Amino acid sequence: MNALVGGRIANLTRVQLEGMIGERRPVIVDIGAGDGKFAYRLAADRPDAFCIGIDANQDNLLKQSKRVRRKPTRGGKDNILYLVSRVQEITDELQSIADEVFVNLPWGELLHGIVVPKPELLSSIRRICMPGAPLRLSLYHQTAGAPTPLVLADLPELTPAYLDSVVMPGLEQSGFQVTDVCRVGSEEIRQIGTTWARKLAQNQLAEAVQIEATATRPLQRQTGDTPPSPSGKNLAGTHSASYTFKCSGHPNIRGTHHKTVEFTRDNEITGRATCVLGVAADFSLADLQNIVGNVTVEIAVGDSSETFHATVNPAYGDSERMIFRKSRLPTEQTFAVDLDKPASQFTRSFIRSLSDPDASIMVTVKQK
Repeated sequence: MNALVGGRIANLTRVQLEGMIGERRPVIVDIGAGDGKFAYRLAADRPDAFCIGIDANQDNLLKQSKRVRRKPTRGGKDNILYLVSRVQEITDELQSIADEVFVNLPWGELLHGIVVPKPELLSSIRRICMPGAPLRLSLYHQTAGAPTPLVLADLPELTPAYLDSVVMPGLEQSGFQVTDVCRVGSEEIRQIGTTWARKLAQNQLAEAVQIEATATRPLQRQTGDTPPSPSGKNLAGTHSASYTFKCSGHPNIRGTHHKTVEFTRDNEITGRATCVLGVAADFSLADLQNIVGNVTVEIAVGDSSETFHATVNPAYGDSERMIFRKSRLPTEQTFAVDLDKPASQFTRSFIRSLSDPDASIMVTVKQK
């Protein structure tokens, strides 16, 4: 991905981005960042967060990008990054990165893709979101008597009927659940703080439509599509989905990895597999895809059990390995991220019970 560092473009990998974010939370993404001022203000107001501003126009972001590289006493910030790209072109690198997403008064391709819904663009926005992440959209609304900005001239008016029949279904079909829609006036538009917002707010008749939505799992399965696994129970479609699978112990289970937990369908592992806590796992990929959002995982063997928590990665698609990570690296093998208890934090007596080759281990994944 192309990161704007001061006045130059630098190629940035996902791993490098993860390193920059570190333990900061939430990760907030401003799509169509324009001059970058909104993202900068978020970074200033929320120093524990990490903010990412994305815009296709490098020149728009140049001033703020140079500003954040200054010393802190002169406005420098180390919790913000600007990326130069169309949102559709960096989806893979930013998969499931965002705890919150803003799209403020977009124009051009981004505006058209929302108002006249383009599934490719909306799905790209969705893939950037963690499950449950809020999306906050502000769309300029042309009002009677107000001059029409050129960027809006060929777009439908955002009437309640048009929003209900076109815009909302477009969002929902791309993996968002709309939770609120309201109209705001010129003063609220001005408070967004960007150059474009101030320009629009000069018109006292200006209005914007603000839409709040929540990221749900894309490509939801229809009820009844997935039969329960013979190894356990699948309560998909209920308020709190739960799935249990079985695996076995192994003498090479050591549980010393500081960042991950893994279950594998392989029958054998070496001593280097320090994150594996169960082998010969009989989980079903189809059943696991019904579990979304935040989960609690219980591992039980005999009369003992331990639990941990994580957040499901919607990009998961491996039928052989099931990995939980502390980081947010959403590979196909990663079932969940934001793991709060890696293998090294399990009690040593519990790990010893998992290393018994005759141990029968039950793993229950419960959606919160």
